[in-house]
Amino acid sequence: MNPWISITTQWDAWAYTAILTIGFPLIGHFLYGRLRSSSPQSEAPKKSQIYISIIVLEWMFSGALFILMHKYSLTLIDLGEQSGILWRTIAVPALLLAGLAILVIQNVRQLQRTDPKELGKGLGRGKSFYPNTRSELCIFLLLAMTTGICEELIFRGWLVNFLGYLTHSIWIGVVLAAIVFGFGHAYQGSKGMLTTGFLGLIFGAAFVFTSSLFPGQVIHFAINLVNGLIGAYAVSLLTSSINVSHPTT
Repeated sequence: MNPWISITTQWDAWAYTAILTIGFPLIGHFLYGRLRSSSPQSEAPKKSQIYISIIVLEWMFSGALFILMHKYSLTLIDLGEQSGILWRTIAVPALLLAGLAILVIQNVRQLQRTDPKELGKGLGRGKSFYPNTRSELCIFLLLAMTTGICEELIFRGWLVNFLGYLTHSIWIGVVLAAIVFGFGHAYQGSKGMLTTGFLGLIFGAAFVFTSSLFPGQVIHFAINLVNGLIGAYAVSLLTSSINVSHPTT
C-alpha cells in the first residue's frame, strides 16, 4: 500500500503542513524585518547572524520532516531524492542552467548601464540582504545550499506529494505547493511572491517530469547564489558611484 494514502489522514501530517504554510511566511517576515532595522554599524554582523538563523530554521523544518518520515516509514526515495528518469534528470537542470547563465549575462550588462539613482530604487528591499564581505559571502553560500536542498525537500518532496495525494492530482499538488511557496516569501513583497510562486511551478514541474528532486535542488541553489552575487555586485556599483559623487577629503 502506498504510504502517502494513509499519511493524508494523519493529524501530525496535517499539523506539519499547517505550520509550514503559516509559520514559514511569519518567520521569514520576522527575520527580514530584523535585517531592515539594522543600523549601518551593526548591519554586517547582524546579517551573518540572520543567515545562520535561516540555515538553522531550514534544517529544523527538515528535521521535523525526517521525524514524520521515520514514523510513517517514508524514505528519501519516497520524497524524490533519487535519480528518477535519468536523461530527464540530467537534461532539465542543464537547460535551465543555460537559461540562467544567459539571464545573468544580460542582468550584469544592464546593471553596468543603469543610472545610480535607478539602481538604488531597483535594489529596494533586497539591499540589506545581499552579502558584502568575504565572511558573509561564505555563509551566504551555505545558506544558498541549505535552501536549495531543504526547501525542495519540504515544498516539493513533502508538500507536492501530500497535496497531490490529498487531491488525487499531482498537478494540483504542484500548483498549491507553488502558492504556499510564494506566500512563504511574502517578505520580498508582492512582486517577490509572484516571482517565487512562478519558480515554485517550475521546480514542481521539473520534479514531476523527472521524478527527482535533484534538478530543482540544483537550480534552486544556483538561482539563490546568483541572486546574492548579482545583488552584491549591484550594491558595490552603487557604493562606487556614491564614492565618486561624494569623495572624501
